[in-house]
Amino acid sequence: MRFPDAVIDAYEQDKNSFKLLQKNIRENDWKNVSADEMAVSDENGFLFALSIEEKPSVNSNFATFGKEESQVPSKGISEILQQNFYITKMDVENGGSLEK
Repeated sequence: MRFPDAVIDAYEQDKNSFKLLQKNIRENDWKNVSADEMAVSDENGFLFALSIEEKPSVNSNFATFGKEESQVPSKGISEILQQNFYITKMDVENGGSLEK
């Protein structure tokens, strides 16, 4: 709100958090905000959300394998960092993926 001309690209992998993000964008009438329902990872592809019973939108964990219904698209961070930007903010929720 302090910078109404800012252009924001947001990435959110959690379905519930993504719905809330979309609601915030609509209700605040933010025109320069784009949101993608996907994870940011080391490469483009897919990750698989691991089920966590308590507060699934907090500290989400992902693996490189799993059930198809838990599949989440991912965008490579190197592709994101090639864009022209002034500021980046990231929440890192899992230091590494689980390998099969």
